Amino acid sequence: MLKKSLKDIKVLKRHFTRFDRDGDGVLDMDEFGALVAGLTGEDMDEDELEGAFGVMDTSGKGYVTLEEFQAWFQGFNAETATEESGGTNNVFQML
Repeated sequence: MLKKSLKDIKVLKRHFTRFDRDGDGVLDMDEFGALVAGLTGEDMDEDELEGAFGVMDTSGKGYVTLEEFQAWFQGFNAETATEESGGTNNVFQML
């Protein structure tokens, strides 16, 4: 599971940079898919990948900045905490 692979912001940034293959400071959908596969050992299906990427790509420019990725992940962690405490609103269930 992705949430177990990325425990803090420093680790998150390190992985983001590692999978930013062209070094442009952003992740495109292919780079994001590689990040997920590299961290979880599983490929997301195309619909899941597009859904997760669309949630993160708040600018709609076709790439995700580190800040967008961090915001998504922090929201993902908040939703996971809600689920673990009995909540059911899981917007970030894609990963």
